Amino acid sequence: MIKLMKLGSFTFELKIATFESLSNSYKFEWSSKERGQKNPSREFTSWDITKSLSGVFYPGKYGSYQKLLNLINISKRGVPQMLIGGDGTNHGWWVVTQISEDQKFFRQNGTPRKIEFSMELSYFGESWKQ
Repeated sequence: MIKLMKLGSFTFELKIATFESLSNSYKFEWSSKERGQKNPSREFTSWDITKSLSGVFYPGKYGSYQKLLNLINISKRGVPQMLIGGDGTNHGWWVVTQISEDQKFFRQNGTPRKIEFSMELSYFGESWKQ
């Protein structure tokens, strides 16, 4: 089993529960203060990181719909999850803000042969108890 990343108790693994892309978005907030006829001054107020993942399951071959449901159920708890990289790097605590799925190519019994998913994570902090 090759681990790509772990979010709480959910493990993204090669060939079972994998993601095909991972992107990071960094946001920096600056407040503006007027200074008469001069340009406004700026004061740094906060920052945020968002991760976007997308991937695919092939139920019966690579992964299962139950794996996706497990990820959804972990997210429904409304509790920050520790994010650990495949190399063991601790990335701190994250919250799942969105999961989308797209089921395709159905069998005669109505089960999909392919499930594409995407999810958004927002950084919570270095510590859960802030």
